[in-house]
Amino acid sequence: MEKRHPPDPILSASALSLAGTNATPPENVGSAPGYTDFLEAILDPDHPENPAMREWCGADFDPGHFDLSVVNERLEKLKV
Repeated sequence: MEKRHPPDPILSASALSLAGTNATPPENVGSAPGYTDFLEAILDPDHPENPAMREWCGADFDPGHFDLSVVNERLEKLKV
């Protein structure tokens, strides 16, 4: 059985990202193979599913985008 201890008040730091790459996959894209299929579709303008995927995720979705400040804001909310 696991036991959860209360957080130590001296150690109040939360998780912090120092660097990263790539965007977070959109919600409900599926598992890793689903994300791979999604990327193939949105990165190829001639792919038959490109228009539908672009409409679903937003035409401005950039799989290479990484915003360190947004990641750290989300991590800050995860404090125990």
